[in-house]
Amino acid sequence: MPMKVLDATVSTFDTVFQKFISEASKNKANLILFLADNDPSTSLSWCPDCVRAEAVIYKKLETSSDDIALLRAFVGDRPTWRNPQHPWRVDSRFELTGVPTLVLWQNDAVQGRLEDHEAHIEKKIDALVSGIEVFTINNSQQSTSQSTQSNELPSEAHATASKSIQSEDLPFHATASQLLEGKSTTCNG
Repeated sequence: MPMKVLDATVSTFDTVFQKFISEASKNKANLILFLADNDPSTSLSWCPDCVRAEAVIYKKLETSSDDIALLRAFVGDRPTWRNPQHPWRVDSRFELTGVPTLVLWQNDAVQGRLEDHEAHIEKKIDALVSGIEVFTINNSQQSTSQSTQSNELPSEAHATASKSIQSEDLPFHATASQLLEGKSTTCNG
């Protein structure tokens, strides 16, 4: 069956999200892709990471034989996204730190996510669609412990990363310390 795609902006999100939730039980996977808007002057996304990830995500999802719903949520132009009070940055359901972010939505909650630095990795997309939580620490799970050394994670982070993938065949593009500090070299604002 073809992939079902819904589009939302910040202003239309609540209505579109309710439709997305109401149809969720019909699908094997329900994904939300938070990405940058296209710049009206160029008709291209202002976020190069979004362009790179979108192509890979669409290819993976379109070739799946499973029923998949994708809600594309456009974060707005660069100044809108850079605002620390952007609705999806402060929304406790999402707590976005960067775009693109691909979220697996199940049982009325985020069950896994791929953030800006990893949203283009095919193996991680496959794992997310399969329902395996991909190891990413969001802001609500960050530890304030200063004892983190190099790539070691504090015990609080280990406790919140249940069912996580920590495999050599799924490499990370940021150190654990960078993830804990919320640092990224991409379109995170």
